[in-house]
Amino acid sequence: MNRWTITMQAEKGIPSPYWGSLLHGMLVERLPREWQERLHDGGPRPFSQWVEPGEGAAFRWRLSVLDDGLAAAVEPLLKAGERWPCKHLQGDFILGEVQGERLTVQGYMKPFFLSEIAPPRLRLSFLSTTTHKTQGEYALFPSVELIARGLRARLCDMEPGMVLSDDEVLEQIISRTRIARYRLQSGSFALEGARVQGYTGYVDLSIQGPDPLIRLANVLYCFAPWCGVGIKTALGMGGCRIEPIEYGRNK
Repeated sequence: MNRWTITMQAEKGIPSPYWGSLLHGMLVERLPREWQERLHDGGPRPFSQWVEPGEGAAFRWRLSVLDDGLAAAVEPLLKAGERWPCKHLQGDFILGEVQGERLTVQGYMKPFFLSEIAPPRLRLSFLSTTTHKTQGEYALFPSVELIARGLRARLCDMEPGMVLSDDEVLEQIISRTRIARYRLQSGSFALEGARVQGYTGYVDLSIQGPDPLIRLANVLYCFAPWCGVGIKTALGMGGCRIEPIEYGRNK
């Protein structure tokens, strides 16, 4: 598990979350051919990324790669001072400071079971347009089940034998989690001339049950920033942040 925050500047254009789709193409075309072929085979993509606009021409590129082999191919491409020409904008993206983090799945999970208290309430913020495909339609509102099942699939792709792979455990987490508060707005994400409908904003997740279950729920939901939420996370959708919140918080 690897993720990076890259501070970037754009020679032209105003930074937008839609640039995630541009950066996806620019990244893939720089990878070794073997990885290009693997990423074009139609299977799940072991990375997610999204763009966080800043001031003026500055923005942050948030990139997460779950496959260690792919991460080894990506890391040499992320060098401060590199210029990535963008044909669509007819200008360069200039890479600045690169901050990285690397964890094993066990290293990720360990703090959740060693902490004194497992937070029973979490705020999950959707920072680029997020949606899920359900019954052939794009979801305009999140549900605990859609969020949890998507995160479980990605986490268990990395560690198939973990306890969260047990469907009964997942059902317990879903049944004991509710959306206690939300502030959402509908929106769309531009992808190759089309627009995918979805939402941004936040939901507060309230988890009830015994301490071990709350800890497992934290393992599951806090994986969201590592893999994104929903569909098309490799193209810049589903970028998110999660944090514990205190009871009585109203904002």
